[in-house]
Amino acid sequence: MGFVNEPIPRDQRQTYEIPDYRDITPGRWTVDKERNIFLFIYWTNIDNPNEKYFAFYWKDVCFKVVMWSSFVDDYTIKWGLLSLEQAEKKDLLINKQEVLNDLREAFKIYGAFGYEYPVPNAVPQPPVKVILSF
Repeated sequence: MGFVNEPIPRDQRQTYEIPDYRDITPGRWTVDKERNIFLFIYWTNIDNPNEKYFAFYWKDVCFKVVMWSSFVDDYTIKWGLLSLEQAEKKDLLINKQEVLNDLREAFKIYGAFGYEYPVPNAVPQPPVKVILSF
């Protein structure tokens, strides 16, 4: 099935502890249910709004991910990786390249905002193109 952007059904929402931050109950995520991998944003740096903080749960292990983004044009966003930290289960050996590959896959689907606003009776817009520089 692969990754999809979707709202989390109310009856399936749960709170996730982001180490060194606080607890978050996301309403939307980019998820691959078959592989138990999901991504959600939990903070944007107010002083630098292109810097965004994500929780990336990869097979029950939380990674704190700091990304920067910039729009190349109206329909193209570029994402870069500032940091990737294994926030829990640090004694568990994980292949970082596998995690990065899945993170890239997730961001290709996440796009610009992790969702699209449907605009009734509007001219259809082209999908957002994603450029990854990590």
